[in-house]
Amino acid sequence: MKKLIAISVLFFSVSSFGASFDCTKAGTSTEQSICDSSELSSLDEAMAQIYRSKIASSSELSQLKSDQRSWITEIRNKCADTNCLTAVYKNRIIELQSTPSASTSEQVAASSFLPAPTELTSAKIATTEALTTPSLPQNTDQTQISSSTTVTLQTPPSAEVESMPQKAEVTTIPEISKTHELSSLQWKLIGLAFLVNALATIYLHKSDKLVIYQNYTDAAITGLAPLIAIIVYYVLRFFEIQPENAQISAALVFVGLMYFVAKATHRNNNGLSVFFVMSLITKITIVGVYYAIMAALIFGSGSSRRKGERLDSFEARKRREAKANAAAMAATTVGFVALSAWVCKESEFVSLAEYLSP
Repeated sequence: MKKLIAISVLFFSVSSFGASFDCTKAGTSTEQSICDSSELSSLDEAMAQIYRSKIASSSELSQLKSDQRSWITEIRNKCADTNCLTAVYKNRIIELQSTPSASTSEQVAASSFLPAPTELTSAKIATTEALTTPSLPQNTDQTQISSSTTVTLQTPPSAEVESMPQKAEVTTIPEISKTHELSSLQWKLIGLAFLVNALATIYLHKSDKLVIYQNYTDAAITGLAPLIAIIVYYVLRFFEIQPENAQISAALVFVGLMYFVAKATHRNNNGLSVFFVMSLITKITIVGVYYAIMAALIFGSGSSRRKGERLDSFEARKRREAKANAAAMAATTVGFVALSAWVCKESEFVSLAEYLSP
């Protein structure tokens, strides 16, 4: 009967692919990554089963909850990719399994996502032998060593031996340095500075004191520079150029185009350094905001299937989202083109030779 229950729990945890929390309310990128991955969702649910069992039977409830919160904030949420998340979840399941409060069925369910028991035991034996072998007498009987090794395979490892490989695994988790990271407030202040500069530059432009775009050719080259670089990259990849070389070539094309943009901006503002810098930053702001919005619409459109959502409902929602994204991308492009045309001094195109001339 116990085996039947264990198999049922294992089948349910593997086949449901459901995280322990509501994926429709995923508030962080880490939670979204868990919801998007069937393996991570199953690992999260398996860990939650053991954790709930320990909550029900633990005599140190506050310490257990504190440890779990610390693991979520200090270890899990610092992962930058799914490989890291998979590693920390497996490590946490091992830690929770090390106490007898987790039921047999839950341990069986969780163990389906972990390395084979022989691999874990071999790693622990190797660590134990590395620590204990130097202290053994030289004339130790080899038969005795083999016997102790066999006992280690058959009996639960001690708390000391159990913790050693776990600590080694935890130290391999990538540590995210926050020394050079900008805070949310700093990013907001930077964005505000760019906005204020753009508004001031547009006002001076309309007052004929400086020039943002001299004509449509200036606006077109500035706005298309990132897109041209992207096209160059994918064309080179189509002809099987190595990714690194394709990236370098695309970057050189982009830098070359931006050189001509900066040169034209400097010429249009009669070489005045302050107006030149303000105009160039405003150009970068207008183009950068447009491409940032387009990237968010393109790469943020692939929402995952919600927990308990039927397949037909999921496909219908995906179609609605695709139409909404297409409409938003079209509206953003129209707005970008209209704004670029509005800040042009001359409503005309000039030849590239004239634009690139000194």
